[in-house]
Formats: sequence, structure tokens, C-alpha cells
Amino acid sequence: MRTLICLILLLSAFRCQAETKTLPKTDQSILWKGKAPGGFTASMTAFSNHLTLGQPLVLHLILTFPETHEPQWKTIISGLLAYDGFGVPPFTLVDQKLEPKASVINSKTLSQELIVTLSPQIPGSYYLTFYELIFIPISELNRKMVKIVSGVVPIEVIKDTSDFTPALIIAPPMPLSEELPITISTSNRRAFLANEHLINQATVDNINTLQSKAIPWQIFAAFITLLVLFMIIKFPALN
Repeated sequence: MRTLICLILLLSAFRCQAETKTLPKTDQSILWKGKAPGGFTASMTAFSNHLTLGQPLVLHLILTFPETHEPQWKTIISGLLAYDGFGVPPFTLVDQKLEPKASVINSKTLSQELIVTLSPQIPGSYYLTFYELIFIPISELNRKMVKIVSGVVPIEVIKDTSDFTPALIIAPPMPLSEELPITISTSNRRAFLANEHLINQATVDNINTLQSKAIPWQIFAAFITLLVLFMIIKFPALN
């Protein structure tokens, strides 16, 4: 009996341990940390740098700096969103939130957090960076601008298997319009191809456009018939 109880306890412990290993990780991981002399630090965190195409990427950038300086947030955000490639950017900005400054306990430094939400557009491997984190002095008296070179963070975007696949659907005819789009995002392209109402409306518009540009053969035939009848009545055949 005692041996049986021990076996039951061992099996229960093993089951609990197995279930614990499968629990999802909820804490954020530090993707990059940097610092500069004078009490300047920076860290970038996120829940994961591996995500699917329909999953947003939320980045947390936390900066600490002395009271004599302040971050140049406009330049920092512009550096993150900079894209020198062609076509659709791999990420688009969904939301950005700048938390108020907070004083660090027992220190003359401040802390401020930037939360940026990005939406991946194309599957693939990418690298995100803020380029330079610039701190400008509040007063230019005997103070200089401080920079922290941002690290490069790899991001892996995979395609969701449950996501809609545009390649499996034949694209509808393009509208007969001179206003052609230069670029269109992947989400808008999927929404247009999957939207039955838009497809039907585009087909009806194309038919109406072709009909408006076609030669009115019925009216032309009726006019010729009336003209022939008029000639017969006006100039009857001589017997």
C-alpha cells in the first residue's frame, strides 16, 4: 500500500512539472541594453521577437537620464520608422505612447518610457533599431548633447497558417481608372480580394464603363432604317 501511494505521488509530481513547462511565458524579455557616461541608460524590451503576420509587435523603450537633459523623442521615433527599401515597409506604426517622466529614488535622474506598437506587413527576417538615442541639454551652459548608439534587434515574422491566402484566389479585374495605386499594404490587398461586395461592385462598374464607351449600334441601326424609309417615301421608284 505504501509503495502504491509513493507511485501515485511521483506520477502527480511529474504531471504537475510537465504542465508547468507548457505554460506560456508572460514576462518581457530584454532585447537590448545600452548606456553612456553621466547616468544615461537605455533598454528595449518586448514579449517576444518571434511573431506571426497578424500579431502586433509592442516595443518598450525605457530611458534614464539626469535632470539636466531630456530625450529627443521625435528623432528617436523617426529612427525606428525609417525605411530605405522599396515597396511596402515591413512594419507600420499602429500606436505610440509616451509615459510621463518619473524620478528615480535616491538619485537625481529621471526615467521615461516609450511604448510603440508595430504591425508586421510581410513575413520574413528583419532588424529593428533606433539608430541613435539623443539626449539634449535643457540648458546649454557647460553641457553637451549625449548619444547612445542603439543596438540592432532581429525580428522574425512568420505567416499564420490560419490566415487568408491571397494567392489561392484569382484577382478581380482592375477598375478602369487612371488613378492607379503606387503601393498597397498587404492587409488592404487581402481585404479587397476577400471582400465579395467590392469584387461585385468592381465588376458592375467595369461593365457600365464598357457600355458607356461602346458604339450604340441599336440606335444607329434605327436611324439608318428611318433614313431608308424616308428616302423611299420621298423619292418613290419610277415606274
